[in-house]
Amino acid sequence: MSKNRVSKVINSKKLLQFIFYPMLLFLYIFNVSGQDEKVSYTVYSNESEGFSVRVPKGWHSVDQHNEVVIYITVETPQNDPVHAFNIQKIPVTFSEEESSLAAIDFIAQQFYDQLSGIEGFGLITDKYISINNRKIREMILSFRYDGVTLIQSHTILYHNGTVFVLIYTADERVYNAQIHKMALSSFSFDKRSLF
Repeated sequence: MSKNRVSKVINSKKLLQFIFYPMLLFLYIFNVSGQDEKVSYTVYSNESEGFSVRVPKGWHSVDQHNEVVIYITVETPQNDPVHAFNIQKIPVTFSEEESSLAAIDFIAQQFYDQLSGIEGFGLITDKYISINNRKIREMILSFRYDGVTLIQSHTILYHNGTVFVLIYTADERVYNAQIHKMALSSFSFDKRSLF
């Protein structure tokens, strides 16, 4: 895919802010949490854009802050574990000889380039998976932020002229691939399931 073509629709500064958004949410959560050592939080952002996932059984909403909905469970013993989900929509255009996979690859490279300079960066997984005959790129990365090792799963897919990037971020102590898979399987946009 032509970098000039796609780069016209990508604001790299906005992309970088989006990548770090879950980490900034951590600071907000800690400020409102009262530092309860047996409480974990899940953050879903951009709910106003129609993004939704199923909330794990036993979790309930405790706060809403702009586009952020915070869910809570008291069953996790670790100290201040945080799970965060967010989504970005990136409109793309490409010519007939270019494919949606090229658009996905280009966006994936942008995320990789932005994160690879961060302390402790490591690429854990980078592969294509297929869900209901839809090709999806999955990247799992790790890096350090404010003294904490975080793991981020990037699920990148194309649908009707838009690349969607679903990001699940968690402290390495509580990272749970099953939570991410559950969120992905229930992902819907504008009340329409993509899967």
